Amino acid sequence: MSQPAAQLTPQEAWDHLASDPEAILVDVRTRAEWTFVGLPDLTSLGKRVVPIEWTSFPDGAPNPAFLDELRAVVPTEETTVLFLCRSG
Repeated sequence: MSQPAAQLTPQEAWDHLASDPEAILVDVRTRAEWTFVGLPDLTSLGKRVVPIEWTSFPDGAPNPAFLDELRAVVPTEETTVLFLCRSG
């Protein structure tokens, strides 16, 4: 059963990723943001960030393949997925 969406502090997200070996962090910012700001470093947790654009830069067009790309990296419906975006 899925849990409701919630906003987490960065520390809460880190703690959850550290305590749940199956949890995934998906960064939904744009390629431009990944290039200029970078991606979070989860190597100390033995994990990597999954970058999947929600919208594209510079036009802000929705990514029509978002759900397909997400389904490709989430192994089960029970997997906890945390999303990271600039605006929260």
